[in-house]
Amino acid sequence: MKRTSMKRFVAFGALAALTASACSSDKSSSATTAASVATTAAPATTVAVSTTAASTTTASSGSSAATTTSSGSSSGASSTTTAGATSSTGAATTLPAAPANLKKGGTLKLAIDGEAACYVPSLCSVSYGPGSIRAAVLDNLVDPAQNAQGYALDLATAITPNAGFTEFTVKLQSGVKWSDGTPFVAGDVKSLFDTYVLADKSAVKGNLPAISSVTAPDDSTVVFTLAAADAPFPQLLTIVPIWKPTAGLTQTSLPVGTGPFMFASWQPNVATKLVRNPNYAKKDAAGNQLPYLDGIDVTAVTSGDTRVNAIQSNQDDLAMSTDPLVTADLGKVSTVNQLSLNAGGGIFFNTKKAPTDDVRIRQALSYATNKKDILAAIGGGDPRDEYYVPTSPWYSPDASKVTPAFDTAKAKQLLDEYINDPARSDGQPVGTPLSIELKQVQGAITQDSITALAQQEWGDVGVKVTITPEDQSTLIGDAVGGNYQATYFGWATPSPYSLLTHNYGPPATTPTNFTHFDNADLASIITKMAVAKTTAEMNDLVFQSNMIFAQLVPVLFLHSTTIGWAATKKVGNIQLDPGNGNVVWPTLSLAG
Repeated sequence: MKRTSMKRFVAFGALAALTASACSSDKSSSATTAASVATTAAPATTVAVSTTAASTTTASSGSSAATTTSSGSSSGASSTTTAGATSSTGAATTLPAAPANLKKGGTLKLAIDGEAACYVPSLCSVSYGPGSIRAAVLDNLVDPAQNAQGYALDLATAITPNAGFTEFTVKLQSGVKWSDGTPFVAGDVKSLFDTYVLADKSAVKGNLPAISSVTAPDDSTVVFTLAAADAPFPQLLTIVPIWKPTAGLTQTSLPVGTGPFMFASWQPNVATKLVRNPNYAKKDAAGNQLPYLDGIDVTAVTSGDTRVNAIQSNQDDLAMSTDPLVTADLGKVSTVNQLSLNAGGGIFFNTKKAPTDDVRIRQALSYATNKKDILAAIGGGDPRDEYYVPTSPWYSPDASKVTPAFDTAKAKQLLDEYINDPARSDGQPVGTPLSIELKQVQGAITQDSITALAQQEWGDVGVKVTITPEDQSTLIGDAVGGNYQATYFGWATPSPYSLLTHNYGPPATTPTNFTHFDNADLASIITKMAVAKTTAEMNDLVFQSNMIFAQLVPVLFLHSTTIGWAATKKVGNIQLDPGNGNVVWPTLSLAG
């Protein structure tokens, strides 16, 4: 498969803060209609989403830095970047005008690649499919975007830091209502953070470690006060959806949002039903009220083959995939819109559980893995050896050189050292062969291929590997709880600061630190990133973090990936948000 690579604006904050929860894959794309996205290196770039299913284009916006909302359209908001932070001002944006042949109404039948553990963001992590559904219901203060500041205004109309970057004042859109008809006000945001987002066991608290307090001086103003300077703080807000802080929410609750749709019902592993939000605030450029659809009926279908059959038989109208093999099959029976997200897939090691708590074992398993064989098994693609692709300004050639490459002799040497070590961490007698449990999503075909090859190649150097398939929500729960040794996961790669804060904060307070990697040097790097004053300083810190990953191997990076959305001829006006790869839900339509 030929993959499109996104050029990156070299200044700090250029990469979008993508959905950062680990995303499990299923089996995804090849001969497809690719929606190519490129961001120019000009200081101001407007990413304009086309109204065709084929492509997403970019256009220069002139001298002022433009931002991109979750709708995919851009605003002429002005911005000034200082030490990596941005003061943004601008009105709420409108979405592109509807096509001439638009037909409103109808209920879309959608198949995603896995079930959600829950839909309340603070109570669980979700993979890409459920995350895209949640995004149809919950807006953000700011969205991930491909621009110099790394975010775009959504429910916020401006974010202004103080001189020391310890206080950020957020101005909110006026006239916005929750889907239940009550006004959306600043006090709701304060209550949400106080009650849920910053709660002790919140799944997102670890992403916002610097917040010391949230205040709402009036209905349209929220002030975030930080315990320490954090220049790129707005990038972290892209990770937190906004939902109504209703008392007593549990993992079975359906959150109320301000997005184009609202939850009507959810039967786990059966169906999720979304209906039009009658109080949605946005209109398209022609003044048409959004969303165009009446609703979305969602089914979680782990099997890629089943999703392909459902699209081919018109049982479903739209299906998503992050798996190259599945997307290739979907492309044979439908039109596939595809977007490269600088994301990837690999094997995460639990650095707190024997024997993968020992760096020698992580290195040995990496040396034992032939990535060329992996790519051949999943239908091609690009190999990965770090979080950033070679076209990224944060890619480190030196780190790539020290990343363990396929070498069975080195793998056996390191394994022998561990096996014959009287102090080996698994407590087994000297000379006892090594055993590893490798987990994956049940029924995910690409993962089947990857884990089967890992089992064979690790077995070739003397490791006994047991493969354990689990449903997606259980796999994520086991990762959060540390109940695994090695597991396949996909990941999205936002800006370095957002990535490291989300995935490598202190394990005790950062549930999304799935590797449970607790490294003092990396923690120091994250702290320094928060106050980096220049691009060069930030890039040096990124390089240092890349070297830590290369040498200590908490993740065995395997391959790049893309998001693909396969549609039947009934589906119209498909647009993909270049900031996160989600379908632009408000303007999606059906032909009949």
